[in-house]
Amino acid sequence: MVGVEIGKCDMCETESVPVNRKYYHYNIKCECCNGKDDPHFEIVRYCKTCRPKPPSKVVAVISPNVGEELDLTKLKQMRISKKMSIMELAGKVGVSRTTIYAIESGRKEAMYCTVVKIIKALGYEMSVFEKLV
Repeated sequence: MVGVEIGKCDMCETESVPVNRKYYHYNIKCECCNGKDDPHFEIVRYCKTCRPKPPSKVVAVISPNVGEELDLTKLKQMRISKKMSIMELAGKVGVSRTTIYAIESGRKEAMYCTVVKIIKALGYEMSVFEKLV
């Protein structure tokens, strides 16, 4: 007999119920997967009364240190800790200083490739995980 997973429904947030899984795959190529096709996915757990819905938005969560998730608004702190100006970072990344400022302040969502360039320009290693918002 196959075991039943008991957990929290991601749709209605009911806890301690039998849940099914639905996998949503993303074709994002990055260094963490060594160029393998379709390695990134999101698991949505849902109960018998709910229907799984595809994520409306996927956010890359960057972990510059093991176990530490990075909110993009923390990029300013990271940049300052590296003693780097906005102009210097913008030059290394290939974007305008206003783009860096808007990303740091949370006024603009960064494209995935821009986030990768920023993290590398700041000298951090990349660990990328997609998550539902």
